[in-house]
Amino acid sequence: MLGTAGFIALWMVAATPAGAMFDIDDQNTMVRRAMLHNEISVRDARHLAGGGASNPQAKKWPDSSAYIMASDDPRSNEEGIPGLPPTQAAPQPVERTPVPPPVEQKPVEISPETLQPSSPPIVERRDFMDVERDYGEAVCSDQWSCVPNGRGCGSQSGSVFRSWLDGVWWEGWLDQGVTFNSLSPRNRTNGPVTFNDRSNDYQLNQLYMRLARDVDVDGGAWDVGGRVDFLYGTDQVYVAARGLEVRDDLSPRWNAQRYGLAMPQCYMEVFSPWGSGLSVKMGHFYSILGYESVEAPANFFYSHSYLRQYAEPFTHTGLLAQTRLGAFEVIAGMTRGDDNWEDNNNDLGFTGGVKWANHRSRTNIAFCVDAAREQSDPSTNIRTVYSLVIQQKLGQNWECVLQHDLGSEPGAGIDRNSADWYGLNTYLFYTINDCWKAGMRFEWFRDEGGARVPGANQTADYFQLCPGVNWTPNDRLIVRSELRWDWTGTPGYYPFGDGTRSDQLLFSFDAIVRF
Repeated sequence: MLGTAGFIALWMVAATPAGAMFDIDDQNTMVRRAMLHNEISVRDARHLAGGGASNPQAKKWPDSSAYIMASDDPRSNEEGIPGLPPTQAAPQPVERTPVPPPVEQKPVEISPETLQPSSPPIVERRDFMDVERDYGEAVCSDQWSCVPNGRGCGSQSGSVFRSWLDGVWWEGWLDQGVTFNSLSPRNRTNGPVTFNDRSNDYQLNQLYMRLARDVDVDGGAWDVGGRVDFLYGTDQVYVAARGLEVRDDLSPRWNAQRYGLAMPQCYMEVFSPWGSGLSVKMGHFYSILGYESVEAPANFFYSHSYLRQYAEPFTHTGLLAQTRLGAFEVIAGMTRGDDNWEDNNNDLGFTGGVKWANHRSRTNIAFCVDAAREQSDPSTNIRTVYSLVIQQKLGQNWECVLQHDLGSEPGAGIDRNSADWYGLNTYLFYTINDCWKAGMRFEWFRDEGGARVPGANQTADYFQLCPGVNWTPNDRLIVRSELRWDWTGTPGYYPFGDGTRSDQLLFSFDAIVRF
């Protein structure tokens, strides 16, 4: 039914001729208001506004089902739709978005891997200059915000140095033992046997400390490292270097006759990614010749072989470079001679070698050479020695080692003749279990010219047979025991038992505590 406004609108339209009091736009406005207030229907509004199909001024209205009718608040008619006043907002079309069909939810399968804690996100390392800054102050960026080192953001300025320090490590050990001599010599020495040279006596052989940073040979970038070793004990006399621990006449500088402090190694090492990688040591370092080592934990036996003591140098001072070429390792360097910190003739020597490893056959071969002028006259007396070491694994428990050394030095023998020394050393090891290991060493050494073994003053042959057992209950303790028989094959030569015997029997044991 028509309301009051509807009757008024109908009456005005019927009573007013075209072009009289109201024009067609005013008439449409009133009809529009009546329709908005639900006083008339849309069909009646169309009829009233357009005057039916015969009205020449009729303006077609859009179907109301496609629009949302706005309120009569005055708004601009930017669309310019006919029949709406300029201040009335145009109806806006409704965009109907189709509703997608429901997605079937599949049950989530939880595996044991899903329950494992996820690894932390990888944070890309950034250079110090990449840190975002605001008015000169460091701010937390996305990747470095509040790093968990207690120093807050902006602390990555020292990350390179701290990362370098993270590679620094140290370790040490205490090696002490006792050797019983069947001859009980009055001079309390075991003749040419070393490092356990004292008979029926306790020895603190090594209180050893080393601080090092190994270079990263697999990182593909430049790296710097180094190492320094300190040795206190009776073994210091064997690694003393001329110009450091001892003078040119071999008298000790600060050490006592038996116990003292030595620095067998002190060097810097630089790694370059050039080629397959090149590392260079500069300073004071151990010799690359031979099989046995100065460091007690690296040796199976408490005592040392004649080749280790008399055929090879212990330390060098200079420069040593090494690189890998497939299964080969090539080593070469310049030194200041054998066991020298300061060279007595200021002449450079050479040390180098080639090492080869075959992991399939479990074979290692090392051939190394050392040559230097050791006398005061740099033009003569070139001491040359080479060492060949072959290591072979036999099955799961057996290992065999074969070593051969040969050395020569003109003018160093008796009556200034040439001195030559050479020998053969064999090892056989059997691993019983994780705690027990047995071994055997047999050696022949010839000092031709009497220049290598002190006090001999004649050509002599030395032999030794040494079985032994190692007990390693954990990684902190090693107990070594051995029974060693030494003899000489030179008639009339008695190097044992205060110079009265040609052979001797030693029973020795020591304990190495690592820390």
